[in-house]
Amino acid sequence: MNMFAFILVIWLVGCKQTASAQNMCICLEPFPSKDKPFNQTVHMASANDGSKRIFLVDLAGFVWIVQKGQILSKPFANITSDVDQSKKETGLQTIAFHPGFKTNKKIYLFYTAKQTPLGNTTRLVVEEFRVKDGDNNTVDTTAFRRLLLQFDAQDVFHFGGKMWFDENGLLYIAVGDTKFIADGNYQPQNMSSMIGKILRIDVNRNDTVRGKPYSIPADNPFVNEPGVIPEVYAWGMRNPWQCTVDKGDPKTKIGKGRVFCADIGNKTEEEINLIEKGKNYGWNVMEGKTNVCPSCVKGGPANISFTDPIFSYAHGPHGLSVIGGFMYRGCHNPALQGHYIYGDYGYDKGLFALREDETTGKWIDRNLTFCAICVKPRIKFLISFGEDEKGEPYVIGSETDNFSGVWKSYVYKVVHRASFKRIC
Repeated sequence: MNMFAFILVIWLVGCKQTASAQNMCICLEPFPSKDKPFNQTVHMASANDGSKRIFLVDLAGFVWIVQKGQILSKPFANITSDVDQSKKETGLQTIAFHPGFKTNKKIYLFYTAKQTPLGNTTRLVVEEFRVKDGDNNTVDTTAFRRLLLQFDAQDVFHFGGKMWFDENGLLYIAVGDTKFIADGNYQPQNMSSMIGKILRIDVNRNDTVRGKPYSIPADNPFVNEPGVIPEVYAWGMRNPWQCTVDKGDPKTKIGKGRVFCADIGNKTEEEINLIEKGKNYGWNVMEGKTNVCPSCVKGGPANISFTDPIFSYAHGPHGLSVIGGFMYRGCHNPALQGHYIYGDYGYDKGLFALREDETTGKWIDRNLTFCAICVKPRIKFLISFGEDEKGEPYVIGSETDNFSGVWKSYVYKVVHRASFKRIC
């Protein structure tokens, strides 16, 4: 090894140690331009097709594209004529891209639907669409659409709504309890209901026997169990907002495939769960690790047991509603590698990072430090998180409470001010 190469190796090792040892500060950088507001953005996604496009979901029924720092003038998707956004938390909730999107052009939308004739119920819908031939920036909402799921909510709150695919191409749908008042809310423990569940379906195959436009994975935990709908993967959810799949360590792939869901509490605890097949996360009996309703178990399997969250914190003046983020696996914030980034609707608390202790298995929480040079973001209420193709995180927030009528949202990229970058 020549002297130059030796010095370079020493420098790189020193940088890596410095990056992992120090508590790096972060800033929130306006995206895509200085403090440009969006209309009620609740979700952000990337297609993972190499295009580097960012997709922003608007409650009204639009999906917008940000490409090369510019917001495209024409929406990627427009289903405003189908979406009911007339009540509280109703509207277009989320978008998911098929793992084969680059070739099959399939996307999935979860929304509250307008009903004819108008009724008092709120209908939840999961529908498949395709991008137009010859126009990769526009969804065809007329020529091809396939209704996968539809069912009635209990009320106009807590829809959950996050969807994601696993590496086997199976679609997961996180559904909340759809009800604001906890009293008499037994549906999350009712195994014949889709409410308060994590559902898993195979959108790549029809079920001709059941007459469904999707099939049930053979290893779903309750296949052929009497009184249980086979779509259930896990249950006992209140308002899973949001969920994320761990991409795994960039080098070792440790942690790949783990699913984290933040579940908003009622009056006692906010919680973060590691979602596993066949597990019951407790609501409406358990809130975090607290038994809040010993008499509420109805409709669940015998010998019921609950799975504790990996982390919870008290609901109160500063703990309003947990907002789930991402397990950081990017390259530009080395001190965050292997940390689960999350926040709270009451943004005054800041942002947080959870990391698993390899020795004890316990999850350790810490505040993220903001650099002194940061420009203060226009956020009073944290709405959601997003992630780009490279695994870099974004936050979505608002200056006004989202129960105050029409509100504007702001998007910021989480960046650091260090002079080095991790190569991965």
